[in-house]
Parts: sequence; C-alpha cells; structure tokens
Amino acid sequence: MGLIVGYNLFTSIKYIRSSRTPIQRLCLAMNVYMMVVSFIIILRDIGYYNCSVFTVAFFAIYLGTITFLGFILIIKVYYASNYRKILLFGLLALQSAVVAIHIWAMTQAEHYAESDTKLCQFIQEKNSFAVAMASDLVFNSLVTFLFLHQIYRASLRVRSSLYTILIRDGMVFWILTAIFPIVIAIVSFLEHGYNLLPVLFVLYIVSGSTAITWQIFRNARKNRQPALSKP
Repeated sequence: MGLIVGYNLFTSIKYIRSSRTPIQRLCLAMNVYMMVVSFIIILRDIGYYNCSVFTVAFFAIYLGTITFLGFILIIKVYYASNYRKILLFGLLALQSAVVAIHIWAMTQAEHYAESDTKLCQFIQEKNSFAVAMASDLVFNSLVTFLFLHQIYRASLRVRSSLYTILIRDGMVFWILTAIFPIVIAIVSFLEHGYNLLPVLFVLYIVSGSTAITWQIFRNARKNRQPALSKP
C-alpha cells in the first residue's frame, strides 16, 4: 500500500505545479493524508504500539480517503451541473450522513492483539457494518449517476472527445466503488471473514484513490478538462 500511495503523492505533486485547481488540491491533500496515516500504520510492524491506536489509524485512513473521494466527486457534479448550489449542499449533507454512519459502525467494532504474533485483529458488528457499506454504495452510485447525467446532457449539445473520456472515467470509478462495498459486506457475514476485511479495505481505498488521481492529473496534463477543473 505504501508504494502505491507514495506514487500517487508523487504524481499529485508533480502535476499540481502547473495547475492548481480545487479538485487537484483536494487530490493532493488526500494523498498526503493517506501517506501520513499509512506511515503510522506501518510503524506498528516495528514498534508494536497499542492495538487500539492501530485500529483507529486503520479506520481513519479508510474513512478519510472515502471522504476526500466524496468531496472530489461532489465538486465534479457541481461543476458539471453549471454550479447548481442545491446539488452541492444536498450532496454535502448526504455525505455528512454517510460519514456519520461509518463512524457509528466503527464504534461497534472490537479489536484485540493476537498473543503469539501480536498482530491486531478487529471484528465488525455485522449489521452496522452492512448499513455502512450500503450507505457508501448508495452515495457513490448517486453522485456518479448525477455526474454522468450532466456530462451526457452536455455531450448532446457539443460533440467532443472530452465527454467520452469523462463518461468512461465516471463508469470506471463507479464500478470500483460499487464492487468493493458489496464484496466487503458479503465477506463480513462469512465465518472468519473478518480476516479478509483489512485486505479488502486496503484494496478499496487504494484502487479508488489511484483511479481518481490518475484521471485528474492525466486530464490536467493533456489540458483536456477545463470545464471540470475551474470554479
């Protein structure tokens, strides 16, 4: 995870020098945040600090990353909708509810350190965890739908390869953010499924952050995203 997060951070720093839009700044902040918290998590293998600290850090990187991704998607919808504030504030309120649900679900989790390996394990309360994953899926699906809807309407007015790229990017991100919550929720109900949850969490946030970083700075490099990069 550390190598991929480091590469995403390097990419963000490299391209933000020439273009510092709100979306790109948010992406940079997300990657800096992920790098810092990842470092704290990795230190557990060296210092074997308290398991509760590790659990908080692990949940923090997950919750922080999906929150940053949510902000980026909301801003994209806001720009694509020609700055409709009702969408902006409505989606921000919805994301706040999703974050609150995740925090509630995380407070239901139990954690412990294995006596022989000293590895940290955490067990989610299944029902609250399923609700959290469902809220994440609904939010990502709704925001992606609104974004694609606005882009599709714009593509009917103006023919441009830009809209094809944006629609493709939106679909790729939606597939990633739809598959993982479903898989994670299902695995949490399996016997000993909690052993797989840390890996799935990492794959979820790394794939989502990598996809959005690559999309944003690829378009910035080619100067092909003016409408969705300027307030």
